[in-house]
Amino acid sequence: MEAFLERVGAPGGFAAVAGVADVAASPEFTALVAAARAAISQVLGSDAVRPEGAGQRPHASLGYGLTNADSDPLIGDLNALDPAAVTFSVDQVHLLAVDQDLTAGIYTWRPLATIALATT
Repeated sequence: MEAFLERVGAPGGFAAVAGVADVAASPEFTALVAAARAAISQVLGSDAVRPEGAGQRPHASLGYGLTNADSDPLIGDLNALDPAAVTFSVDQVHLLAVDQDLTAGIYTWRPLATIALATT
């Protein structure tokens, strides 16, 4: 698969979940996700990937909360910024094991592999 350009923070701003900016899922991004899911299923079994659409959407997480709070003020402030879309290059894939510690309110990512995409 070849490297490609993707956009984040496109018009529409921040989603209903505080601290998340939507990524415009291009055909290249969609193909990359499908290829990664297929490879993981082939190597680790179908139980290693969540069912498609199970709360998944391309996004960039800007932060995580540690306690329950009203996110409306934050979402309002973020949406008021009217962020411009940013284009970035996707030239490698990082396969990560993501662990969530609900008690501590943190995620940890363990790198498993990095795969470079072809460049022209």
